[in-house]
Amino acid sequence: ETIRLMFDMQDIVNNISVPMDNGKNSTLDNICFKPFGPDGACAIQSILQYWQMDRQTFELAASNHPGKSDWMEFCFQHWITREECFSAFKAPMDPKLVFGGFPRDQGNIIYSNESNSLIVIYLVDNSDANLDAALAFEEKFIDAVQGKLVGMARDHNLSLSYSSESSVQKELE
Repeated sequence: ETIRLMFDMQDIVNNISVPMDNGKNSTLDNICFKPFGPDGACAIQSILQYWQMDRQTFELAASNHPGKSDWMEFCFQHWITREECFSAFKAPMDPKLVFGGFPRDQGNIIYSNESNSLIVIYLVDNSDANLDAALAFEEKFIDAVQGKLVGMARDHNLSLSYSSESSVQKELE
């Protein structure tokens, strides 16, 4: 259920659209960092990348493993060697970047469904040419987090913490 909630939250972020003075809209897709160029996928660091940020891919995988709770762990263990576990932007997704609070077995970290934190990082292209769009998006992103996502997490007995570049700057002021 938590993964489905993450997809619901990601849908909200994906649907943020801010009209700009140049007649275009600022969206995650046009302000995110795309390592393979403007036609590539956003370099979002998220557990959802194990299913290429695609809900249907996740649901298909889930339906192929009914009643089993450990099927997701395959990609957590084979994240660097199995292409089907690579992200939408075609890079391996290191579990250390998207999970926190892993259980330990004799001192070794176990990458598993038993972690107690999920981490999502949106890498943004805030170059001079893209800065106004990035700042406009960030403002609406913070509104969405505070107005919707925090409540969605709370409704599932989860907590959501966040930071953004401007939220850090505001704390320092």
